[in-house]
Amino acid sequence: MNTDKSEKERFIFPENNAFLITEIMKKYGLEEKEGDSLEKILRGEKTKGEITAKIIKRRGEKEISEKNLTTEIKKNLGLSNEKAMAMAEEIEAKFFSPTKAPVLVIEPKTKKEVWKKIEVRPPSRSSGDTYQEPI
Repeated sequence: MNTDKSEKERFIFPENNAFLITEIMKKYGLEEKEGDSLEKILRGEKTKGEITAKIIKRRGEKEISEKNLTTEIKKNLGLSNEKAMAMAEEIEAKFFSPTKAPVLVIEPKTKKEVWKKIEVRPPSRSSGDTYQEPI
């Protein structure tokens, strides 16, 4: 196990997660027309799809905490607080629920690809900021 805190595991999306990202984007009105996406790419700007995937990747790599996911979505995608909260809950449930299939990560020390489960719970809106012991 790696004890060096300066290196972290990289989060790699399994193939079917592109479909999940697309569905989430449709649900929250973040779809872009193909022409609009191409224009953004040609101008060197990021598409909403790239931004959404990057947010999910950063969450998987623990650069964004569960608590700050809503804020990141609001700031980077311009959604209302209500929509950003709902999208954050859906991302947590679909990508980071302990019942989901493992994800492929690259171990920093060995540089080998390894399937691991990410043991992150979906957000609990009833407990607020109360500390809970891990199970």
